[in-house]
Amino acid sequence: MRRSSSLIDWYFELENPLGGISGAGCRNALEGVGLTRDEKIVRETLQNSVDALAPGSQRSKVVFRLVDLHGSAKANFVQASKLGSILNERGALLELPTGFEADSFLTDNDSIHLLYIEDFGTTGLRGAEHSKGANSDFYRFVYLYGDEEKATAGDLSLGSYGLGKSVLSSASQIFAFLVSTVADPDLSEGVYARTIGCGLYKSHEFDGRKYGGRAWFGDTTANPVSPVSALADEPALALASELGFTTRSKFDTGTSICIVGIMADAEIYVDAVCRYWWPRFVKQELVVEVIDQQGNKHIPKPRQHSKLKKYIEAFELATGADQGKDEDSKRQEFRKTHVARATGVLAAKRGTQLESNEELDPLDNRVALLRQKGMVVDYLQIATPSNQRWFGVFLADPDSDDILKLSEPAAHNKWDSGSTRLANKYGVEGKRVVETIHQRITSNIRNWFGVSRVVQQQSDHRVRRLDELFGRLFSSPGEKQLKPEPNPAPLHLDHLEETWHEEGESAWISANPILRLKEDSDLPSLGVVVKPTCRICEDLELKPGDALAVQVSSNRVEVSPDASGAFSFTLVQGEPIRLSLRSEKFDKRLLIDWRVEVSPK
Repeated sequence: MRRSSSLIDWYFELENPLGGISGAGCRNALEGVGLTRDEKIVRETLQNSVDALAPGSQRSKVVFRLVDLHGSAKANFVQASKLGSILNERGALLELPTGFEADSFLTDNDSIHLLYIEDFGTTGLRGAEHSKGANSDFYRFVYLYGDEEKATAGDLSLGSYGLGKSVLSSASQIFAFLVSTVADPDLSEGVYARTIGCGLYKSHEFDGRKYGGRAWFGDTTANPVSPVSALADEPALALASELGFTTRSKFDTGTSICIVGIMADAEIYVDAVCRYWWPRFVKQELVVEVIDQQGNKHIPKPRQHSKLKKYIEAFELATGADQGKDEDSKRQEFRKTHVARATGVLAAKRGTQLESNEELDPLDNRVALLRQKGMVVDYLQIATPSNQRWFGVFLADPDSDDILKLSEPAAHNKWDSGSTRLANKYGVEGKRVVETIHQRITSNIRNWFGVSRVVQQQSDHRVRRLDELFGRLFSSPGEKQLKPEPNPAPLHLDHLEETWHEEGESAWISANPILRLKEDSDLPSLGVVVKPTCRICEDLELKPGDALAVQVSSNRVEVSPDASGAFSFTLVQGEPIRLSLRSEKFDKRLLIDWRVEVSPK
């Protein structure tokens, strides 16, 4: 049986006399992060579902359901959710969006647009309702904003700020959303179901009292623990049914959310799911359905997404599902290189060449940054001085996953070495790990796809300039990038990657690049100057410090480095030259700038 409806209403929290963030301040936590409203909803809700995967479940299922209500269905929803308590009594005080008309929203003049987001195969929101104890998922999700308990848990979870749910309120025309959840009663004070609503508004004065802007829809019966509580068990399931949620039994654990008042397009949600969650689809760890207003079911299919095909190929190369034997595949593991922990694996696939006057697509020439849970944190753009399309993936190692989690801002959309949370837990090590990951991603990508170009004189084929072919550190932010030239260099380089070696507390670097003239070059020979350098970085800004000696040998030519370490030789068509480079030993805790420059003689 439902409790008396007179006890179910919206409760507005009184303003804290000691101050604190207002409801509007919580609501705006993810504004200005470079993501669209729908992208933020997809990233946040799927992130929560992935983190809440039930023990024994192979994958979670999430359904996005778009619903337009009108007539009696709308009237029943408005009555069940008591929206009049917000809009009739306080609407003018809450600064709802410009153009919003409360009368049309509450009456049958217009449809009311809803977005239901429901997950299955998950734990639901477990724990005590009004206590921040162990497994208090419900308390943290419904009542807390800015809680960082997930950040300090030391697991591989995606979320860590407790602010992501603010997007559920900011996306609503009335800044409100509803929640119904079923969880294991043994982990939830004996309660198996709860239903409640949440709203985030500006602070305001009403009937002579000041309110902080946070509001909840639930049982407002006075009790010594809290002035408002979620409906529990059968009353919770009954209210959830009236609010339009999918019917659950007491054993069907999971969480359902309804954003109240949101215009949405099913195709946009399908695209956002594909764009940010394709790794979990590839691993068959996530199922998503998007149901539009007409009841049509749309299934995200990342493998059929034209812009994601090469990223998926690169991901399979990174995970070992693809051996990557062809020349268009590149792969490099970052194992304790420059830092005392494995950081991850970088893989990339070559795409097509840009035609003249053709521009890059927004998803071209980027590296998808992934942690272990499989959401694309960001598509990191890297400028390469060539007309070559490429698509990369960096998959973080579990040993560095927690560092990267703490480096992320509330939107989880980048890895920031200057993160305060990162510094508080890991100090200078955390900063070094994040910076090194960025540096090695950029340098490898530029080595692989920053295809060297030359300027050829009209009168003959003499090379006037050859760009740096490969280096172990990326360009500084202010460095001017060379524009791609129209003619390809006659040089071809293989095996550019360096190898990091350790012995006790010492380490050294080696590389074995192969240089040869391209087979289609009409040059019979070319003089080349090679200059390898290995320097100890003085600080984390990567300013080169003391130089380390680099031993050089070759299988075909005599090598006699000058005082600067540079040496020269002549490349002959059909006679590739392998170089063997090895640095002197250094303390393995140091950060090293390893660089090899190649230029025409």
